[in-house]
Amino acid sequence: MIKNYLKSALRSITRHKFISFINIFGLTVGLTCCLLILTYIVNENSYDKYNTNADDTYRVTRTFYSAPGVESLHLSAVAPPFGPLLQNAFPDIKKMTRVLYTGTSALHYKEKLFNETGTALADENFFDVFDVSVTKGNPHTALNNPYSIMLTEELAKKYFDKEDPINKTVRLDDNKHEFKVTGIFKPLPANAHLHPEMLLSFSTLKDSVVYGEKNLQTNFGNNAFDTYLLFPRGYNTARIEAQLPAFLDKYVNLGGTVKTHLQTKLELQKLTDIHLRSHLDDELEQNGDIKRVYVFSAIALFILLIACINYMNLSTAVRFCALKK
Repeated sequence: MIKNYLKSALRSITRHKFISFINIFGLTVGLTCCLLILTYIVNENSYDKYNTNADDTYRVTRTFYSAPGVESLHLSAVAPPFGPLLQNAFPDIKKMTRVLYTGTSALHYKEKLFNETGTALADENFFDVFDVSVTKGNPHTALNNPYSIMLTEELAKKYFDKEDPINKTVRLDDNKHEFKVTGIFKPLPANAHLHPEMLLSFSTLKDSVVYGEKNLQTNFGNNAFDTYLLFPRGYNTARIEAQLPAFLDKYVNLGGTVKTHLQTKLELQKLTDIHLRSHLDDELEQNGDIKRVYVFSAIALFILLIACINYMNLSTAVRFCALKK
């Protein structure tokens, strides 16, 4: 049966070579365009989903009001005290981690000195929240001690070549600070919303020369700390969000007679929503846009529809001509 169908198809193509070429070429181009657009759509929707706990991880964001109900600023990062305070106030939070990006840093080892981007401070819970492949060192202890640093494999090769980088000392920022290399990790995937190349231990900030432990506990004005919360699987975060206004009134005093929750607001943003549905004032990297994904999806469907209609019309015309003869 199939053999007869193939013979019939080949016979039709041989008899109507030009029309068959247009027909097949048009359908091929249409399907190719659809597949290319589909690849883009799948990639955009895959951001941060490689993490095992992606569906249960949330970023804390902060909104400021210039007047009651009038939003003036919405930040993706919050002040340093919020992370520990939230974890203490809401025991259902499994893990909390903070990340502070410092931008470009001068990294110095022996005679090698380069300016490196992607410098970030992260605490010891970073590897419990995000899936990162650590190739050397212990991810559970590598960021425990002050003045510890972890490098990507590319940076490790760049500075140490064939040497073992573990326990080597590097200098940062014009030799002001010495850091001990405690681990090597693979770069985060392209479909991640953050891409640190160097991870410095967060406890380094407790040094008053760097930032100071008191500032970490009391400075509610420095909203530069990306704070992530990990909840139990399937946890309903609306329960906590409903309590955040009272939380702000209790722990944060911005002065004046107006209650804190009327001046600023905390929200929980799902990790997998950051790339396509977040366009806040201080995003770590440029995000995509869900509207663009919808537009490209519509274009792909339209192209496929046109290609199918064109194929059916030409096939019908060929069949009609054959019957007429």
